[in-house]
Amino acid sequence: MQFVITQSTEDVNILYIIQEELGFGKVIKQGERTSRFIVQDLANIHLLILLFNGNLVLPTKNKVFKNFLDNFNTKINKGKIKNIKSINQILSEILPSLTDSWLSGFTDAEGCFTVSFLSNSNAFRLRYIVSQKGDINISVLSHLILLFKAGKLEPHYQKSNYSYILSGEKDCYSIYDYFCNFPLKTKKSVSFKLWKEIHLSISKKEHLDSVLRFNLIELAKKVNSIKRKSK
Repeated sequence: MQFVITQSTEDVNILYIIQEELGFGKVIKQGERTSRFIVQDLANIHLLILLFNGNLVLPTKNKVFKNFLDNFNTKINKGKIKNIKSINQILSEILPSLTDSWLSGFTDAEGCFTVSFLSNSNAFRLRYIVSQKGDINISVLSHLILLFKAGKLEPHYQKSNYSYILSGEKDCYSIYDYFCNFPLKTKKSVSFKLWKEIHLSISKKEHLDSVLRFNLIELAKKVNSIKRKSK
């Protein structure tokens, strides 16, 4: 039985931050591009269960957590863990808010910032996207529309995959205050910084100048490259 968080080795620092914050677990490199934070001892897994119980947002994670908790309780009942009682799952219906860092962490894990410029016109596409698999997660993603008073929910071509998409020069300002209050901690922070630079240039109509537009296209490649490397 173990708890694992996986990240690109480029972002291994976030795993060490988690390790330091919790005060337990270990960080290991797995493969050429991947690192993991792992907790295997049952005493610390017990602490994690107490931390997560009743505080998970995504319905799919609540389902995974139930299986994890059932496994833990089985070990207790078989006497493999001493002086700890079985734990009942606390069902939660928590939704994201603008007063906590959940969405920032979720964006670090599952979100991206993208920019594209059309080659046959002066048009552009500026987007913030967070995606998740599972029909039961729709309520969480669609709640972001209410939080930012902008954006839309779109299905993927793959079944039961959905994205919250915020796009357009005006609407993209909606997320600035939130990510200022709760900064991103992975390389997504670099992507967001470059994305904002492009957004500012677009607001100044610099994308209409052929020379400046070329520079923005090159900058957009860096933003989109960070998105690809995160997958």
